[in-house]
Amino acid sequence: MAFLPIELESSDRDVYRFLLMDTNKQVRHKRFNRVTFGNASSSFILNAVIKLYLERYEKDRTIAELMTNLDVDDWRTGSDCEDELLGMMARSEEVLQQGGFPLTKWTSNNSKVREILHRLFTDHDETVQKILGLT
Repeated sequence: MAFLPIELESSDRDVYRFLLMDTNKQVRHKRFNRVTFGNASSSFILNAVIKLYLERYEKDRTIAELMTNLDVDDWRTGSDCEDELLGMMARSEEVLQQGGFPLTKWTSNNSKVREILHRLFTDHDETVQKILGLT
């Protein structure tokens, strides 16, 4: 869940208020502590937080690509060289994992990279690939 690592400030939690009726039919006011999936602003908040987080790092090619081409939890990038691409993948995994934003799905149009992905991720499915919700 990409959104759950983002904790809301106490002063912002009233915006994420909901009502809950307990078994005694008492209505209780609850507030979320973290950003939830499905709110209109959730994707914007996630992207803004990740970009703010990435500003901590020296702006190499991987960081620049993440800041420019990351949409929610889909990263679209490329390279003319397999080794550079694999290095970018490793660097992005390291950086985003440290921030609590792990990348979980990978694909490539390069057969060598796809073979490596298949070895690394046994559940890697090459038959169906989605980006930005599109197959």
